[in-house]
Amino acid sequence: MPSRLRSAARFTRNRPRVVSFVLAVVVAETALRLVLGMAEPLAVVLCPPVVAVPLLGAAAPAVRAAVRDPMVTPDWHLTARLRTVGPHLLIAAVLGQVAAVALGSALLTLVDTPIRFSVYALGGSVPYGVVALAPLVGVAVGTLLTWGALVPSLAHVAAGEGLRNAARASVETALSDTRRTATLVGVALVYEAVVADAGVAGFFYADGSLVTFLVVVGLLILAGVLTVPVSYAAVTVVDGATTGTRGMDGERSRPPRVPVRRAAAACIIVLGLVAGASAVRVTETRPTPNAATTLPSGPTAAYEAAVSNTIASNNRIEYRMSDGNHTLYNMRVLDRTDRRLRYSYRSEKENNTAYFDAGVKYGGEGTRFIALGTRRIGRYAKVWAYPGYWFFNQNYDPTGWLGVPKPNTGTWKVVSHSNGTETLEIDGPAAFRAAGVGTPTNAMYHTAWVQMRVDIDRGVLLGGRARLNATSPDSDFDPDVSVRYKVKTGPDVTAYRPAELGPRTSGEWLWKLFAY
Repeated sequence: MPSRLRSAARFTRNRPRVVSFVLAVVVAETALRLVLGMAEPLAVVLCPPVVAVPLLGAAAPAVRAAVRDPMVTPDWHLTARLRTVGPHLLIAAVLGQVAAVALGSALLTLVDTPIRFSVYALGGSVPYGVVALAPLVGVAVGTLLTWGALVPSLAHVAAGEGLRNAARASVETALSDTRRTATLVGVALVYEAVVADAGVAGFFYADGSLVTFLVVVGLLILAGVLTVPVSYAAVTVVDGATTGTRGMDGERSRPPRVPVRRAAAACIIVLGLVAGASAVRVTETRPTPNAATTLPSGPTAAYEAAVSNTIASNNRIEYRMSDGNHTLYNMRVLDRTDRRLRYSYRSEKENNTAYFDAGVKYGGEGTRFIALGTRRIGRYAKVWAYPGYWFFNQNYDPTGWLGVPKPNTGTWKVVSHSNGTETLEIDGPAAFRAAGVGTPTNAMYHTAWVQMRVDIDRGVLLGGRARLNATSPDSDFDPDVSVRYKVKTGPDVTAYRPAELGPRTSGEWLWKLFAY
């Protein structure tokens, strides 16, 4: 292979026309994907290489001959070749992209699942940004790697063979000549390294110096400009070896056939691994280390730890506030085991429900960039095929207004203790701050206390109540409310999917699979 690379490098250095042609094709293919990506971001990955494959495939024989013999003048006849093999190359590009996306997705599932499983086993978590972008990036990487293995089939199509024969020969070559397959996949890795470096540089330097950003990205683009033509010229020789060699009788030699049973067994094993990894992801099977901590001795620190333990568990928090004339009810259910989050809010004028899990977001707006479809329920409610659980769970804070009282607003004290349950109380202005209820200017606090019951053995909240009344001669805002808190924690707490959502859409199932 080093000799082929040297020949390819020498060829591109002496043939600026080829360099310009290859770069023009790459720019055209990239521009097409950028235009499609503005309308649908997924098109950047899913769109077949309808520009690069026909043009580079049609030009490959001329480039291959010139690389092998530098004295030969390339016989381009690009237009004539496009008329003869262009349609077949176009079909091969579409079929190859379907196979590449499927195999790339399978590769992502096989590689990503054990990595995330290990992260969860060590007590770690996956941030929202990784969950949202990793599937698109992972499928793109897997797709390009798969295309590296599919290159020999394009060489057969460019040589005039039928699609079926080309596909069969490609599989035989990939399995029997692992060195050549590794070389082609290695070229794909070079492209991915350049693109990844450009993306990382853009991410880290976009908010810094403009000059630094342009220099870093410019150098990476220059690296791509220097490597793409050389790689193309080298690949034309590598994949041409599958079609250009001839035996002693003058007939084209074919790679040794791979035993059907062995290939079938390999396919069954791979399919089994993919199915197993997919089942692990869809069913949310993962280690869930116990994050609860023992309650400290002091009541203020004990309440803070109880709130933390409650939030770290599956929890249902019900909040009911009344001022004597009006009642407001809010419920939050966080199911960490199945990664579900549900809100219910009811008042005299409103009755709203929101629901989020690994594949859906129901309530509010989503991000179109990663949404795999939207639909409406009724006139206003919008449902997004979107990893909503991660988006809202990263900022989940069920304390204060409409939640359990906030810790760290004052000093708590123990008012009763019985049967493994301790009742803690906070009073005065700190009680208003804990409950998230505003106070008027120069307030006079007539009644101001919050009491919460804590399970000492489990270290979690059980519920409580509050009575808050304050007046002020300088304000018309005179809060006089009673609040009831009801808290349940444990593995039997489940956030049920609202019936109005109906069955999952295909986009929701895809996110359920990828957002693990």
